[in-house]
Amino acid sequence: MEQDKHIVKSYDEEIKDINSKILEMGTLVENQLKDSLNALKNQDTELAEKVILNDDLIDDAYNKLDQSLVEILGKRQPMATDLRTIFSAIKMNKDLERLGDHATNIAKRAALTELVLPEKPTRDIIRMGELVHKMIDHVIKAFLNFSDTEAKKVWLADRQIDEEYLGILRQLLTYMMEDPKRIASCTNLLYMVKDLERIGDYVQNIAEDIYYAVSGEPLIDTNPNPTWEAILPIKK
Repeated sequence: MEQDKHIVKSYDEEIKDINSKILEMGTLVENQLKDSLNALKNQDTELAEKVILNDDLIDDAYNKLDQSLVEILGKRQPMATDLRTIFSAIKMNKDLERLGDHATNIAKRAALTELVLPEKPTRDIIRMGELVHKMIDHVIKAFLNFSDTEAKKVWLADRQIDEEYLGILRQLLTYMMEDPKRIASCTNLLYMVKDLERIGDYVQNIAEDIYYAVSGEPLIDTNPNPTWEAILPIKK
């Protein structure tokens, strides 16, 4: 009996360690995105270079967490909710690592000092990035609180990100049609806004996995996807 209690206690400690590593990974990714956006906002190439180097920290954290999760699966052979939780953490870890890659891509673009970026779409991209940053923060809290309600709120928040994305695309296409000299700088911003849209998708995936781990039910999106007509250049 005492041995059983010890086993349960040690298992609980392992789960707490996983939660701690998820929080660490999420914090690294949050900071990566925040710094990338600040590098873009301030045209700070030094900060952008720092973000690029910090991608190695995210990769290291990903590998450590991945190893821990594999070990738990091997030792504990979890069932039901515990199994869903572990698989959710495995997928979340991978998605967080991908988020870090996209945040690093933004920093790489921000480091291109020879491009003069148009002010309004740059501001809009930074605002969109701040919304995505909040999604990351909220999805990590949903995981730590094991809350399907919080996870669903994050999942639904991606709709706003998609609307922002299409609006900025339309704006950038309009800028390029009006002045071909802006094509290089606007193309740079197109890559950045696509990175943010992909980050939003990955956060939505994480929220969906958390919801399933808690409730055992899948989240199904019944709303139609935004139409590509929304990005057609504005007619004057």
